Amino acid sequence: TFRHDPDDPASLGSDHVRALLVDLRGRVWVGTSGAGLSVLDTATGKFSHYRHDPALPASLADDHVFALAAGPGGEIWVATDAGVDRLEPGAAGFVHLEEEARPPAALGDRRARALHRDADGVIWIGTNGGGLGRYEPGSRILRVFRHGPNNPASLSHDRVRAVLQDAGGRLWVGTTAGLDLLDRESGTFAHYRNDPASGQSLSGDDVVSLFQDRGGVLWIGTQARGVNSWDSATWSFGLVARDPSNPDSLSDDNVTSFGEDLAGRLWVGTFGGGVNVIDRGTGEITHYGKAGGSLSDDRVMALLRDRRGRIWVGTLTGGLDSCDPANGRCTVYQSS
Repeated sequence: TFRHDPDDPASLGSDHVRALLVDLRGRVWVGTSGAGLSVLDTATGKFSHYRHDPALPASLADDHVFALAAGPGGEIWVATDAGVDRLEPGAAGFVHLEEEARPPAALGDRRARALHRDADGVIWIGTNGGGLGRYEPGSRILRVFRHGPNNPASLSHDRVRAVLQDAGGRLWVGTTAGLDLLDRESGTFAHYRNDPASGQSLSGDDVVSLFQDRGGVLWIGTQARGVNSWDSATWSFGLVARDPSNPDSLSDDNVTSFGEDLAGRLWVGTFGGGVNVIDRGTGEITHYGKAGGSLSDDRVMALLRDRRGRIWVGTLTGGLDSCDPANGRCTVYQSS
């Protein structure tokens, strides 16, 4: 177990972890709430840090980091409470997206909450109330998709929590009012929402997380309505939810994040129920939580698999844990 030495600046910047990313060098980038970015050298167990400094224009835009994405050249994209930044390999400072955009353009809301780099290199940005941003690094053109109250084919809601391009090239957008599918040619959206009369619809409209596994299944995490799986063949949704009478079911229906281990098991991060590992062959669910000593906090905010197959777990106030799927053992990294 790694603990913080108050005199050691090489520990995790904050126990409030919101986002995780592994880079081309195998380092783990940790986005925190209030302490910027911490970068873990997994060989030494030491962290380096990037923080906002009002005196340095090229410093991180804000110390509240919500999402991370990586480019093929090693560049790191960072969603903060004050816009989106990019850090190039070897660069001393960050490029701020809105300042780089040509012609000058702004996100609908600078509070960025989701990031996704698609197969064409386009950066998609989910905001906390300003819709969906689309940024082309090559042309530097920024476009914003907004909800239009009088346009049923517009974005369902301007609060976007998750964005994902699937293996078929479809772009999915998770909003607080349902799951949207973008038609890139027309710029319009198809909507998938809960239908109480249908057992094959989305279980809840507040979509928090999106993930596609290696078999092509799309997984949708909702706020308080469990996990949905989408079948591209039938265009219908399945559900994995908590059953209070069954302790072997999903531990919590607030689903924040997903991961997949090398054996193909689905890791599901929940806000309050720790991590659930689903064996899709048997349907069996294994629980990792604070009570069993596996995790530092049951409020899981992010999951990540590194190149060695370890699963990293970012928690709300318990710092950063790493788990070995082969033996179920976890290690805790904390700042205090």
